[in-house]
Amino acid sequence: MYTEFFVWALIGQDQEIGQIVTSQMSFARICDTLCSLFRYRTQNSDMIEELDNIIQRAFQAEERRNSVIHSSWLGLGSPDSSITRFKITSKWKKA
Repeated sequence: MYTEFFVWALIGQDQEIGQIVTSQMSFARICDTLCSLFRYRTQNSDMIEELDNIIQRAFQAEERRNSVIHSSWLGLGSPDSSITRFKITSKWKKA
């Protein structure tokens, strides 16, 4: 949500426009838009580098979150035994 707020602020004072722009965007698209608008609004390379580092960490957190949320977890045996991630995927490969 805070990345969206930042995008809205970079778009302009009318936050409703920002809300319209970001309402159907994935997290990755919001981050891309944030980085593009930030680069447009500032020439400070240190600030741009800092934002890039923050966004990279956000992408890593999203990957970990997706791994947890979109997987099944199996506890094997007693409460002190290990927990195993279980995920079935099926992807079509182009010939």
